[in-house]
Amino acid sequence: MGFSPTDGFLYIGTGDGGGGNDPFRNAQNINSLQGKMLRLDVSGSGYTAPASNPFVGVAGADEIYSYGLRNPFRNSFDRLNGNLYIADVGQSAHEEINFKASATAGGQNYGWVAREGRFRNTAVADPDPTPRVEPIYDYSRTLGQSVTGGYVYRGGNYNDGGISLDGTYLFGDFITQRIFSFRYTGTDIANDAAQDRTSELRIATNAGTINGISSFGEDLQGNLYVVDYSDGEIFQIRGVAVPEPASLVLIGLTAASAWAGYRWRRSRLLEEA
Repeated sequence: MGFSPTDGFLYIGTGDGGGGNDPFRNAQNINSLQGKMLRLDVSGSGYTAPASNPFVGVAGADEIYSYGLRNPFRNSFDRLNGNLYIADVGQSAHEEINFKASATAGGQNYGWVAREGRFRNTAVADPDPTPRVEPIYDYSRTLGQSVTGGYVYRGGNYNDGGISLDGTYLFGDFITQRIFSFRYTGTDIANDAAQDRTSELRIATNAGTINGISSFGEDLQGNLYVVDYSDGEIFQIRGVAVPEPASLVLIGLTAASAWAGYRWRRSRLLEEA
């Protein structure tokens, strides 16, 4: 869950309730809060549904903002423009990342259970929803098996070799422990595909390992963090100039890399506080 930087409302992603192929068809049921992105005004006592939610005053639950999701595992806003990214864990074939521009109204149907990624879910006979919104990116089980949504990097427009990380969406896969990135132009993925950055990670001696990527986080400066579920470690992505202290953990030092000049370091909560 998270607060939008543009409207200030609280957005909450909910799963479809479990069971293969959404047996109760919650994701497409506009009277169920499961399999949805909810949008709430929590500025007063309790909560209310904003009047601009798509089902306020008509059939459907007032809290719903968008629907047709299976298991949204980490949604986040681009702090610069309020665009919403929703990573949705697939069932057996595809992982996906959905997008909603801040300037557009709610009511998007992302397609589950009839759709998994950009493809038909052949295990069900449900017709494809019309209209629906296709994911901006999906990947098959050959690359990963459980997407962990991240953030658009806004920690500073640092450059090395003329390449900037600013505006790049970073995400991971919980099962394969891989980290990817892409830059979404508003209509498509720049260079057509996400880039697998895993092999570029070079962790300093005794700094730990990144595995079991369960979450990403963002601080007030726009620096990004990676939460390691397996070992209980937290790593930080930080754009800093070279040279650097030997205690920092390095990532992507080749000039041809879009990550050139960026650093990972293991963070201790007391130090960060």
